[in-house]
Amino acid sequence: LRKLGEGGLGTVWLARDERLHRNVALKEMRLEASTSVSSWKRFQREAEITGHLEHPNVVPIYQYGIDPDSGLPFYVMRFLGKRTLATAIVEYHQRRMAGERNPVEFHRLLTAFLGVCQAVAYAHSRKIVHRDLKPENVALDHFGQVIVLDWGLAKHVDDAESLGEAQSERLVSGEGRTLVGDVVGTPLYMAPEQASGRLDEIDERTDVYGLGAILFAILTGCAPHENSAVGIDGRPQVEQVLRAIAEHDPPAPRWRPGHNGDRAGRGGDRR
Repeated sequence: LRKLGEGGLGTVWLARDERLHRNVALKEMRLEASTSVSSWKRFQREAEITGHLEHPNVVPIYQYGIDPDSGLPFYVMRFLGKRTLATAIVEYHQRRMAGERNPVEFHRLLTAFLGVCQAVAYAHSRKIVHRDLKPENVALDHFGQVIVLDWGLAKHVDDAESLGEAQSERLVSGEGRTLVGDVVGTPLYMAPEQASGRLDEIDERTDVYGLGAILFAILTGCAPHENSAVGIDGRPQVEQVLRAIAEHDPPAPRWRPGHNGDRAGRGGDRR
């Protein structure tokens, strides 16, 4: 019916299931990515990992197949709408800054965060790490259910093959989007080992860092590394933020630009 989003590997569409008369989300491999054997393996592994994680807080997959017309792989998921945890965070902090702070809304954000933790804990029990946790990858449906999306960078911690495939490509985009290759993840929420390209060190602790980064955004209204992403010209500088993540501690949630003291907040309480 219409495009919902697009990444380096695939495009997500809103589609209509004509047999069951329901809307679904359909992700198909992009034509540009189909020339790479590793892309085919990554796409299939993404579908398999998501399908194996049968948990209330993980998006369910309905079908996987090959489009007979285009010859490209696709899989079909539950359609969850457009609202994400990122949207809810922005809305809450906009009202807070306007003097309309609502403790109930804040409690809902923390409750949603617990749902994300439950999904990640389950994935870790299956030896799966997500590697790209961020509020944009958490859907909030109309019934209050919290669903973790986009397991495209997920890997089994004992799967050396998936690590090698990730190292074989480098698809670099904007500072808020996913990087694939020597650097894997989203810079604004990225752990130091990811920013340094030390993929052999990525494990469950990398996801725990990602969870902490999501909680940071809930508390402050911005990503942990957001202030490191802007260069002298005011435009996002990916290499600069990656270097800052790798070489410095993250800022404390109370830290604000313009305060004296180091950015990690070790110089005192940055109220």
